[in-house]
Amino acid sequence: MKPRYLPAVIDVMKFYDWRRIIYIYDSDEVYN
Repeated sequence: MKPRYLPAVIDVMKFYDWRRIIYIYDSDEVYN
């Protein structure tokens, strides 16, 4: 299970007035 981080990322973008963001996600989780 992954935490719900998207609302926090959006809040940070709004706080710093970022127009664009590059997000790279890497996970070692294996799906069966």
